[in-house]
Amino acid sequence: MKQGKMTHMGIAVTKDLLLRCGTVVIVDESDFDRLSGSEWVLCGNYVCMNNWTRTPIHREIMGLARCDRRTVDHIDKNPLNNARSNLRVATYAENMWNRGKQSNNTSGYKGVLWIERIKRWSARISANGKRYYLGHYKTAEEAHEAYKAAAERLHGEFANFG
Repeated sequence: MKQGKMTHMGIAVTKDLLLRCGTVVIVDESDFDRLSGSEWVLCGNYVCMNNWTRTPIHREIMGLARCDRRTVDHIDKNPLNNARSNLRVATYAENMWNRGKQSNNTSGYKGVLWIERIKRWSARISANGKRYYLGHYKTAEEAHEAYKAAAERLHGEFANFG
């Protein structure tokens, strides 16, 4: 593990943690010394400790124990950006709210789908175990506006418009 350059992002100072494979992981300067004492590897898209626990670096930074059912959400959805300003503890549902649109999305907009039998775009959203139907619209853009308004109201800071 090598120390990379220091960068200034707002007030917090970050450092680049360089993995053996050449991948750069952004961490706060205040966490750097502690984290650089362990070996970290890529586990899929995430960075994990290279031992039997495979503890993800973002859980280590946020102090979540293995038995803690909460997750750590990367606000910018970049799993290599582990600066504390980019991490927040979240429930599983909140973490899912921050996802972008699905890869199988055909409308181009999160929360919007085409209903062939009525020839309209439909907007839908889920929150707190319930699915909400937001209406049918002539255009996908109108349906997406309805989705965005509902996401702001229901998902709050975890709202992601895709």
